[in-house]
Amino acid sequence: MKSLWTMMVAGWALAAVAMSAEPNNGTARNLVWASLTLEKVTKDLGEVACDPKGPDAVALAAAVAAARARLAALTPVAATADAETERAGKTADFTKNLAGLAQWTIDRTGDLAGKRIARRKMFEERAVLGKTGYGKQLDELLLALAGCTLRQAAAQLAEKQVAAAEAEGAWNTQALRFDQLMDEADDEAGWLDRKEELQNAIRESGKQIKLTDVEAARAMQRTVRQAQQEAALEKQNLVNQTARLNLQAQLLDDKGGHLKEDADRAHEAFDAAHGKLQEALEE
Repeated sequence: MKSLWTMMVAGWALAAVAMSAEPNNGTARNLVWASLTLEKVTKDLGEVACDPKGPDAVALAAAVAAARARLAALTPVAATADAETERAGKTADFTKNLAGLAQWTIDRTGDLAGKRIARRKMFEERAVLGKTGYGKQLDELLLALAGCTLRQAAAQLAEKQVAAAEAEGAWNTQALRFDQLMDEADDEAGWLDRKEELQNAIRESGKQIKLTDVEAARAMQRTVRQAQQEAALEKQNLVNQTARLNLQAQLLDDKGGHLKEDADRAHEAFDAAHGKLQEALEE
């Protein structure tokens, strides 16, 4: 079942999409929602930050401060009866961006919380993993994922699409590596338990049996699994690069469209000025 906040965000997002067609009081109302949403997002992401003074947390704090300043500047304009159409459009874009960020925050923090819970439960159920280095590796990945989350939120809040895409790509790679390590740790725990059972059985039998061949086969399994993991990570990196290039191409297309409009206006202005000059000469 969706949380009340999730449903509120979804409803507000739909309202924000149609906001530009509403009267100014509707725009002002959506700015109030935007302010409340910004504070909720800031609180939720603050709980994600492992180091409140780290560079990612500082970057997010700066983006939040800039967003608050924009809200403060837009609010009085939205309340006036003769607000400029261009300014109203910018207000709509800003509030829609916040609505999208709110839903993204719900999804991303949920994913991160799920990974933290999965890590904790596995180590509670697999006590043997306490003798390995998997705990440290997984904790380092969780820190990296939290940093990716803050970086992407800061970029999205500042409407820096390329930076947001890069942070999302980093999250995808680190999340894949986390899942790989979780599977690897679970598999290794099963082997360690089985190895202990075999060693106990050998001692009880009184026979001189070595685990050399079994351990060699196990080493081969690890080698193959490592190669599979590296191949999957390479593929994910290619997916990230493709997504970034596609985004950059789209942004260049958009820029080209705007430049064509500017060029058309410039030609029209030139033709108008040339026409007036020609009229003056004829007179």
